Amino acid sequence: MPLAQAVRLCRTPLIAAYPITPQTAIYEKLSEWEASGVLKGIMMRTESEHSAMASCIAASLTGVRTFTANLLPGDCPHARDAPLCCWLSCSNRYANVNRLLAAPWGFWG
Repeated sequence: MPLAQAVRLCRTPLIAAYPITPQTAIYEKLSEWEASGVLKGIMMRTESEHSAMASCIAASLTGVRTFTANLLPGDCPHARDAPLCCWLSCSNRYANVNRLLAAPWGFWG
């Protein structure tokens, strides 16, 4: 998983994770590295995408680099907080993972 590798190489101290498909694969790899000691940061499991973004904002205000990912259709919670991140000059790393939005033409097209 190239994105998980990039997060590991950035030595991100805090990863806020709400594992919902399709970004589950990213968090599975990061969790695997966390368990084996390869990932040196803290991986925080959250109860929603909104709380993942909120925890990233709070941590980055203390100077910590953070990472989170979200699903494009679920982007509303993150989109609501994105202007706040910019206004506060937060140092968040953020991945917007997409999947097919409509069926069946996207599967058999």
